Amino acid sequence: MDKDEVRTRLLSKYPPTQSGMWKILGEDPNCDFGGSHHEPELEIVTGEYRNVVEYALCIKDFFSWGRGGRIVEVKNNNLKNIDNFMSNEMIRLESRRNQLQNELLEIDKQILNLKR
Repeated sequence: MDKDEVRTRLLSKYPPTQSGMWKILGEDPNCDFGGSHHEPELEIVTGEYRNVVEYALCIKDFFSWGRGGRIVEVKNNNLKNIDNFMSNEMIRLESRRNQLQNELLEIDKQILNLKR
């Protein structure tokens, strides 16, 4: 199968202009030998499907025996953007840590005063 045939096969799976997150899977290198099926995960990318197809066709391990790998949409319903979470959570935790450190310093002062 040549790249044009693989391109046509891939473009029949999703609308070409559909934007999203896509998992690019390589072709099973052991397909001719039977056994367990393994499609290596090559990359996860975002963009329009037609651009992802063109990108995938250029990835070294997308082809192993000629048919090419697959591209599947990653449903991001369960994905959590942790950038904002981590930023807000880090600020909250650092603030709490500072508060606790100040409390510990105050306790240490009180203990020293009791020892005198």
